[in-house]
Amino acid sequence: MRSKLLYGPVLLLLSLRISDVQGQSLTNGGFEGSYTTTAPGWNAITYGSPQYPTVAYGPETQVVHGGSTSQRLAVTDLGDGATLLVQNLDLGAGKTFEVRLWLRADQAMEVSVMLQERVPYYWVPAIAVVDVDTVWQEVVVHGGYDRIVPTDATTILSRLVVQPHGTGTLYVDNATFMDITTDVLNAPVALTDSIPGRYFGMHVNKWGVHQTWPPTGHGMMRLWNTGTTWELMEPWQGALLDPDNWVYDPGGTSGFGFRMELYTGLVQANDSTVELLYTMGKSPGWAASSSTLPPQDITWWQDYVQVLGNRYHDEVRYWEIWNEVDQLDYSGSLEDLKELTDSAASTLRAIDPDLVILSPNFSGAQQLAHFLKLGGGDEVDIISWHHYPGRMPEEMVPEIIGVRDVMARYGQGGKPLWNTEGAVSYMNGLNLPMDQQAGAVSRAYLVPWSFGVENFTWYCWDIF
Repeated sequence: MRSKLLYGPVLLLLSLRISDVQGQSLTNGGFEGSYTTTAPGWNAITYGSPQYPTVAYGPETQVVHGGSTSQRLAVTDLGDGATLLVQNLDLGAGKTFEVRLWLRADQAMEVSVMLQERVPYYWVPAIAVVDVDTVWQEVVVHGGYDRIVPTDATTILSRLVVQPHGTGTLYVDNATFMDITTDVLNAPVALTDSIPGRYFGMHVNKWGVHQTWPPTGHGMMRLWNTGTTWELMEPWQGALLDPDNWVYDPGGTSGFGFRMELYTGLVQANDSTVELLYTMGKSPGWAASSSTLPPQDITWWQDYVQVLGNRYHDEVRYWEIWNEVDQLDYSGSLEDLKELTDSAASTLRAIDPDLVILSPNFSGAQQLAHFLKLGGGDEVDIISWHHYPGRMPEEMVPEIIGVRDVMARYGQGGKPLWNTEGAVSYMNGLNLPMDQQAGAVSRAYLVPWSFGVENFTWYCWDIF
């Protein structure tokens, strides 16, 4: 009875809110017709500087999956750029789509198939990164777009993209594009258990300026933008080993790590049932030329994780590797990020096997797909993701579907998905009535849980 009361109105609201938004059909998915470069309805985008890619597009009549013609992309050199086979699509926010197409190559080649905004930020909510060879294979991608919050746009200027990542000849055929929103909304609810307290997370960034405990009943607190990064706590190598580093002295001189002591202490003093999630990173200046880069020596990272794990494993159960690695907080390679992830997981589990490891968090599906394809999710317990829904939280469902599609593709579908940073984003000029604002906040919690997201940590309590 509880699940009917909780989820029934949510799913009804989803169907009422989204059903009036139209999708768009694909033009010439069979790549038929008379042409010399790209099939009618399709276009090529090639860019690069200083070295421009060398690629030739054309019809292929010998290597086809169906019909009489497939699309051929002969890539000699990608240079310093990329080449994309695209078809423009104007899509409704809140709609979930299924892309199917067939790929074959004359040699092993990595290829991305994705939905991508065709205007900045070129957002990718749905993607498959696959290895193609000499046998035809079908690629299936699911997902769609949330509303674009800054402009309040409900029509997304999108495109279907096929992007080869290596040299050789790629063949594309029999593409289809389908609106599957109704199927998604009528599918069984992903989570039917009672919602645990840890689902309701909170950020409090300004303790020390104030000591107010949020009266929100949250069951989890995430430590990020709290003055607790590696960069701040170990400004010189070895500072973490100095006992004075951890001294919290409100009336005197505190150590570099005092805010970690402050936060763990305040949580214990106010509500010891609240679970802590600590986000690791960024690199100190002595360890890397930028805080967004991994340390030059992995043993320095291991030492940092070891000290923090030994000191706080009783207070902090959840450990997240790095913040928003597909945004401004990380500029290293995904290969290095996987090494950081695997190293931290091994170090922390050796300290306490009950500690829970979260992946580096991603805000979109594109880099998450590449990371998981590398095996980046193999040593973590939870996949971490960040999303700020708009004033209609129902429209975030396709983004969740896209991320879960990526997780399943690379063997991580059985792991929990957490949104460790989010909030309802409003346009200041909308002046929404308070009841609409409150309703949006409530739905921003209910909708993700209904579609398999097991944590929503609000950002934040004290922005001022």
